[in-house]
Amino acid sequence: MKGNLLVASLDGTVRRIELDGSGSNVTLLAPLFSNAGDFPLDVVARSDDEEMPGTVWVADFSVGKIRVFEPLDYESECGLPCTGADDWNLDEDGDGYKNADELLNGTSPCSSADTPPDADHDLLSDLLDPDDDNDSLPDTLDPFAIDPLNGQGTLPPLDYSWFGGDPGTGILDLGFTGLMTDGETNYQKLYEPELTTAGGAAGVLTLDEVRLGAATGSYNKQFSGLQLGIAVSETTGPYYLQTRILAPYFDNKPPSGGQTQGFFAGTGDQDNYIRLVLAAGGPQGALEVGVEVAGVYQAEVYPAALLSSDHIDLRLSIDTMTRTIQPRASIDGAPFFDVGPSISLPTGSALEEAFFGPPSLAVGVMASAFAAYPFSATWDDLQVQLGGP
Repeated sequence: MKGNLLVASLDGTVRRIELDGSGSNVTLLAPLFSNAGDFPLDVVARSDDEEMPGTVWVADFSVGKIRVFEPLDYESECGLPCTGADDWNLDEDGDGYKNADELLNGTSPCSSADTPPDADHDLLSDLLDPDDDNDSLPDTLDPFAIDPLNGQGTLPPLDYSWFGGDPGTGILDLGFTGLMTDGETNYQKLYEPELTTAGGAAGVLTLDEVRLGAATGSYNKQFSGLQLGIAVSETTGPYYLQTRILAPYFDNKPPSGGQTQGFFAGTGDQDNYIRLVLAAGGPQGALEVGVEVAGVYQAEVYPAALLSSDHIDLRLSIDTMTRTIQPRASIDGAPFFDVGPSISLPTGSALEEAFFGPPSLAVGVMASAFAAYPFSATWDDLQVQLGGP
């Protein structure tokens, strides 16, 4: 590896870059360690004439640790040179994951420091495991696919700023534990990490290109509906859910073609939720309040001056005494205003039970479109706070 470059990325990967003799052309770009930390910011390799030669040191900003990786000289657990063969009977680096599983995940079967994602640590990668959190719910049906407590271990208040590795857990290290499920698709296929900018120095979540699809009515095609579960009930008292949307310009054009951006709360599936989103409906855009109960979607649109704003805060205020939900919004830091009337959900419905307990309430972000007008969408935070309004 002499003459190679090592690069630490915010996705937790340290990559090896091999150059040609001129030093100006890349001949190899490959992961060296796929799980180098939650928020690695720096990487240092010790040379042959330094103390602890051959070791690689990685500084993990989010947890304040330095991780040291030692070379294995590519020897297998049997002391033989590693072949890297695509074989389900081999685990040549002795890390507990079969060679074939590692190759499917793009990790090295010859390095025990390079292991595939495995939420429940059962030595079967998340890519192949049908129940990633080992809670007996298949990933296709589990709204919180990497949370074995399904939200019951997460209590308000909660404020994810996504800055500096906050919170440094969950999907993309943003605290999300699942995707708005359609009942058929594995959660890992309901978002694209390569088209998502997560956290970093800016502390935001950006969908670089919003995919076509939505979760309205029988059209259960919502993509990138990232969510987590929160334990709330009548005893929680009043609480509110909130997110901030940055530069809500729909790429400098009025929203069209079913373009929306905002957030939602519900049971975690695509048939029972309330959403508050930016949408079309006026020359400067509009706010849409949508309610879907048991697959039936109804919405009201309220024109608002959105396109000239710097940021918009969206809020759902929940009154546990009256069992009502009031949508609210604030433009550029102005006082919050009501967006339409308060919402009363059908008594005994799955959606009402999610908001007032005991099942966990799914809270997340969403953006959608029905026509091919690509746009990006950015959120600055996600909050669940006690009190009101």
